[in-house]
Amino acid sequence: MGEILFSTCKDMLLQLDDLETLSEFREQVLFLFDKYFGLERSIFWLCREEGEIYSPVTRNTPEQSLRQYMSDYSDKDLLLPIRVSSLLSNTRVLRIEDMVSKQEYENSLFYNDFMKPGNIYHEMGVYLMNQNKPIGGISFVGEQENAGFKDEAAKSIDLLSHFISMKLYYILKHPFRNIPMEDVHLTPSEEKVCKLLQTGLTNQEMADHLFVSLHAIKKHLQNIYKKLGVTNRTSLLSFIMHKSLS
Repeated sequence: MGEILFSTCKDMLLQLDDLETLSEFREQVLFLFDKYFGLERSIFWLCREEGEIYSPVTRNTPEQSLRQYMSDYSDKDLLLPIRVSSLLSNTRVLRIEDMVSKQEYENSLFYNDFMKPGNIYHEMGVYLMNQNKPIGGISFVGEQENAGFKDEAAKSIDLLSHFISMKLYYILKHPFRNIPMEDVHLTPSEEKVCKLLQTGLTNQEMADHLFVSLHAIKKHLQNIYKKLGVTNRTSLLSFIMHKSLS
């Protein structure tokens, strides 16, 4: 690795080392990949044992595009963890061109119906692993001339992914609060709000989904904050993630 890339990796690791909460860590990871690699559009997912992705945190990614991807195109994405599991013993970073030829990609429905209309060409998946199982992942997309998707950058990101994986696993397994879940008594409606919160819906979208008013959602959230001792959506999501995986 060249001296410049070594310095980049070192700077990134130092800036991530002291972070303790899930929300801060994921947001900072995406910020640093934008800063150092020019990977502006990104999504940091968590991953269930069966390979299902959930709880997206985004950077410069339109909400409409994310919803469209989840509802109509995720099953056509060649870089889904469940599709590439057999390859992850050798690498933690895969790009579209690692999976299919340029011609196959440019003829695909995924490219023509989803990527191309959004002026997107490249896609890179970074797989965050623990004991050979994905616990999270980062998706980067970019325009055709974006240099952040070149071989040298991919190799550096592969190296960084090992530290990011270890840090993510540590954060997920070490709750920042010690309230036992059995001592938290949420109403059925509050539990539904917590589940929807993990999907990245806005307050209005949760209200529409549950057929209640926006005021009702805000009231539920305030009650949940009070019961769990958190102050906002971000800290609530971190609490939920910690407790569900601890």
